[in-house]
Amino acid sequence: MSEPVSEQTSPNDLERLLEAAASDPAERPAFTQALLAHEVFVLGRTDPSPVDGLIPLDAKMHFISLEDAHGTVLPFFTSLAKLEAALAAWPGTDPAFLCLTCRHFFEIIRGSRLILNPSAAQGKHYEPEEIAALLDGRDSGLEEVPVTDELHVLVGAPRNVPPELPAALARYFVQRLAVAAAHLGWWYQPDGRQGYLLGVVSSDRELALDGFGQLEVTQLTGGASLDIRIFAPGTRDGMLASLPPPFYVRSPQADLSD
Repeated sequence: MSEPVSEQTSPNDLERLLEAAASDPAERPAFTQALLAHEVFVLGRTDPSPVDGLIPLDAKMHFISLEDAHGTVLPFFTSLAKLEAALAAWPGTDPAFLCLTCRHFFEIIRGSRLILNPSAAQGKHYEPEEIAALLDGRDSGLEEVPVTDELHVLVGAPRNVPPELPAALARYFVQRLAVAAAHLGWWYQPDGRQGYLLGVVSSDRELALDGFGQLEVTQLTGGASLDIRIFAPGTRDGMLASLPPPFYVRSPQADLSD
C-alpha cells in the first residue's frame, strides 16, 4: 500500500547522499535537505485502507515499531529495496508498508524516535528533538547563547587539532558562498570553561551556518565544545586578531566554479 513516488530524487540518488554523509560530515546538510523532500517507506497500515493507492485524509496510520536499549523506535527506509532487505531479516513481520514524503511522516510521528535503514550498512537515528527542529526550520545542533555580561577570555591557538576537523569544516564552508574565511582557535575563561573557537568571516550569519549543527562536530573534536563567532569582512576585532591564521580562505576560482 503506498502513495505514488515522485520524480524528485531517485532512491539511488538519496542513498548515494546517505553514503556520502556517513563518511563525510560536510555532506550531512545536503542529505538532510534531500531526505525531507523525498518519499520514504514505512512498515504499517492505515484504517481505512488506501483507495487507488492514495491514503484517505481521515485515515489512521499504524506503524510497526522496534525495541532497542532506549525504548521504542520506528523504522523507516530510503527505498523499497532497503525495506525488503529488512523484512528478509525479520521473518514473520507484517509486510504491509506505506510510502509518503519524509516531511509528512515526521509531522505525523512528532515525539517519536526513528531509525533509518536499520538493517543496512548506512543509517541514522533521529531523536524527537532533532525531528522537531527540522520541521520547525531550526538547527538542532546549534545553541545560541546570549551574552549578557562582559566576558573575559583568553584566545589563542589550540594545542591539539584533530586533522579531520579543519578538513571537514573546509569542505562545509566551500559550499557556503557567504563565507570568506574561517579561523580555528581555542578559548579559555576564568571560570574554567574552554574549547575550540571557530571564527567565521561572513556578511551573512544565516547563510554561513546553514545546516552547521548537522555536522555533529563534537564527534570530530573528541567531545570538546566548539563555539562560533561571526566576524564581518574587514573586521579588526581584537579577538579575530588573536586567532591563528585562517585554515580556510575562499578563492575566486571557487566562486566561479559554483
